[in-house]
Amino acid sequence: MALIVRQDEDEPTSRPAITGLSDAADALNHDAIWQRLESWIRYRYGERSVSWIVNGPGVFTFPLKPATLDQAEQWNGDGWEAVTLAAAPLGYKLDSETYRITATVGTDTVPEAVAEAFRRLAEYLADDADMPATVNSHSMNLGGSLQWQNERPATWKAKALHYSGASDLLRAFR
Repeated sequence: MALIVRQDEDEPTSRPAITGLSDAADALNHDAIWQRLESWIRYRYGERSVSWIVNGPGVFTFPLKPATLDQAEQWNGDGWEAVTLAAAPLGYKLDSETYRITATVGTDTVPEAVAEAFRRLAEYLADDADMPATVNSHSMNLGGSLQWQNERPATWKAKALHYSGASDLLRAFR
């Protein structure tokens, strides 16, 4: 296996729209939600350019999907020189050299499981209206013997991907 030394990923020019959100969830920053989902999986939604610096020898397989090879270059001691990579069963065969491999990564076609993960995460993050941001538990006397109480872990936003159930839906895309 070739060694990936560095990965540079551009932001996509656009991201797919997800429907079926409440007004509160729809008002959230959708780019931030996509970034959070994509940090958990190897698939990308919305095309972007990605380049890798890779040391051979071995086989290079795109760590992100879907990917289409745009350009491969080899370091010749003075600069990058275009090369044609030899195909291998799981990617591209690399010699004992340093390569810069550039690809277009991402798609606008979103599987239903990923769309549902987006919805769950967005709705979970939007559901903070009844809880002050700085507390873990909040209670309110509604009069007489009626009392409303809400509790959640202090790490609720950090673990939102898990608490919302989105991470379970994304397991197949890791």
